[in-house]
Amino acid sequence: MIKQVLISVIYLMDYWLGRIFYAGCLLLGKFSKYVASVKQAIFFKETNLLEIYHLRDEVRRLKFANTVMRQELNRVKTKRPCLCKKLRIIYFKLRFSVSLRKAREYLPISKASVINYLNQLQGGISNLVSRRRGYYTSPHRTPVRIASLIWEIHRDNPYWGRWKIALAIWKIGVYVSPSTVRNILNSPKPDYRSHHKKEKPVKARAINGQYPNHIWSIDLTTVYVWFKPLYILAVLDHYSRKVTVLTTTFNPTAEWVIKKLKETILLCDKPRYYRGKPKHLISDYGTQFTAGDFKEFVKETGIHHRYAKISKANGNSKVERFFLSLKYEFLNLFLFFSQAKVDRLLKEYLVYYNEHRPHEALDGQTPEEVYLRKPRDKPTKDAKIIKGKIEKMTLGEGLLNYYRLKDAA
Repeated sequence: MIKQVLISVIYLMDYWLGRIFYAGCLLLGKFSKYVASVKQAIFFKETNLLEIYHLRDEVRRLKFANTVMRQELNRVKTKRPCLCKKLRIIYFKLRFSVSLRKAREYLPISKASVINYLNQLQGGISNLVSRRRGYYTSPHRTPVRIASLIWEIHRDNPYWGRWKIALAIWKIGVYVSPSTVRNILNSPKPDYRSHHKKEKPVKARAINGQYPNHIWSIDLTTVYVWFKPLYILAVLDHYSRKVTVLTTTFNPTAEWVIKKLKETILLCDKPRYYRGKPKHLISDYGTQFTAGDFKEFVKETGIHHRYAKISKANGNSKVERFFLSLKYEFLNLFLFFSQAKVDRLLKEYLVYYNEHRPHEALDGQTPEEVYLRKPRDKPTKDAKIIKGKIEKMTLGEGLLNYYRLKDAA
């Protein structure tokens, strides 16, 4: 009984404190205006002085808004505004009688937020306090073995995101959602709980192929061997994201590019592939791709050569994204002193990328599986048991790791 009385008293005190603060701000604004008007009526009759007082009030308002804006810029960004910030906004709105439209101009806040703060204050100051979500306390929703596997994959592949780790576990036959991976990695070990807000994936716009060898992209990038640029040529299939060419040279001429493309087209004539050459080939305006010999070659082979638009980031984005993964996951971790070492590492990365590395855009399939139209069954959401012993395979001097069941080997 005494506890209920105390709770009721505390609630009433909080409610009336909010009402008093709201009424006090209103009365303070009206009283200051009344005092100013009385002084103007008694001592000053001229119109110019009335305008001066109006401008002084406007200056005070702008100074207050400027102070709030500076504090907002200097303050570390948080997910939700604190109680002091909300009270300052309410005081500014009621003290200077600022309209909701002008409040948006003075302060970094929306009109709906101001209305929401005023409505919350009517029920008490405690309503303005940000509610924080508690920890998710359901024990062992994700088995400890799977959680430890997620940490191991993250440790072995520090450049992988939540989707890539989830897709690697799907290959083993266990379903784990990307949000579960994120929650486990964001929580301290061994406490597998998190309350972070779900991030929205960023989708890139680019031209998509409709079948294998429908659209290919070709481009060059560089690495340095003894301070000398070594050029890497890559040809990528848009439909499957398979890289069909990955080779190097110090002298990237049009004849050399034509030779590598001819080798690739002959390789694709094997019966297990669906088409021997692409219908469209996308490139930038590099001198190798604008040369007369290269234009003659694509015309003779019946390939429609298309150039990516200048200053359009998505024109040749798929092969550019492959170069980003190649460098940040692998090549940037080495110092090169010979072309032979670069070729050997690229050969290993090509096998890893096409046959073992799960691709987010392909729903966890590898490029080789999509290219050969041999999809792997996606694990169901209730698949939470690892069937067998997990085997970790490494390539690229231990920097490229993939996982599989020992029975599947």
